[in-house]
Amino acid sequence: MPRVSVILAARNAESMVADCLSSVLASDFSDFEIILVDDASSDKTLQVAELVASRDSRVRVYRNSSRMWLAASLNKAIRKSSGEFIARIDADDMMTPDRISTQIDVLQRNPSIGVVGSAVAKIDESGGFLGLSPPKCPSAIIHWTSIWRVPFFHPTVMMRRSILCKNNLLYDDSLQRSQDFEFWRRLLVHTSGFNIYRPLILYRCHPQQTTQIQIHESKKLHATLCIQHVREVLGAEITEEIATQQYRVFGPDARAATTEQAIEHIELREALSAARGDHEISASQRQLGFGYDLLRYCLVRRGDVNWRWLGKSKYRITSMARAATIMKDEILFRFQGRRSSQIYSALSR
Repeated sequence: MPRVSVILAARNAESMVADCLSSVLASDFSDFEIILVDDASSDKTLQVAELVASRDSRVRVYRNSSRMWLAASLNKAIRKSSGEFIARIDADDMMTPDRISTQIDVLQRNPSIGVVGSAVAKIDESGGFLGLSPPKCPSAIIHWTSIWRVPFFHPTVMMRRSILCKNNLLYDDSLQRSQDFEFWRRLLVHTSGFNIYRPLILYRCHPQQTTQIQIHESKKLHATLCIQHVREVLGAEITEEIATQQYRVFGPDARAATTEQAIEHIELREALSAARGDHEISASQRQLGFGYDLLRYCLVRRGDVNWRWLGKSKYRITSMARAATIMKDEILFRFQGRRSSQIYSALSR
């Protein structure tokens, strides 16, 4: 039985899937299997994958007779796998040679952690470097973040099989979008998460990745799931308009959000979290989450901390230094040299 199962679903990825599989096979950790599910591709993805499999017995390829979409294909891969740890990757991405060994080390040293993700290095269709992206959020607020948005880059995660089996956890195959957002919320009820501030995945950005229609559908589904999560975790109700607004303010499109919207939404979260005393998220993590989101908005969306508007806002961050502490790696990750030190020093006062 292999120690690690690397699972992926592939559809019409003939030009990239060989690079993906080769990057896994080049790992400095050799005790693994690769489970690839071809989701009824209409190109030569299946033939390319089978050629790689014919050269290395650790690669196993399965084909869906008709399109089942990502969630169902990943569930099929999980059922076919046997490793103690399950690692995700997408067919158009690649991983660093030390990805598996690095994540196993984190899980072995921390029994309470059940899922670990990482930062990513973004590349274009031809493999050209586009830039680095830090993890979706610091480890200290993963549980809190999972209520509102995705806390991990999906292709970077490694999970303990035991947690999935014990709690009968699989992806919701009724969803064609936002499967990971829904899945992390259920998974993190039973375990803790961790994000590594080092890119372990080469994350490919290309025109075929998604369409504008899919983006619109994902936003609507995200809002629906967010409403559900707030109801389950905070015992409160929010409207679709509010859920959509939080996505606009702190999601991938946040550059379009105004400062006033950022502050308004932070205050909304604070009010929601105070609505229920037996909240399953600790007050400390909530406060860190508030501070992190607002400071991250300052740094990432504005490019610096605007103390003038921050000081005049109705909302007061009472744990500025603690929020800055959990942001330290991200600040150093995003800002190079002297500027990163200056920003961190200012936030830690």
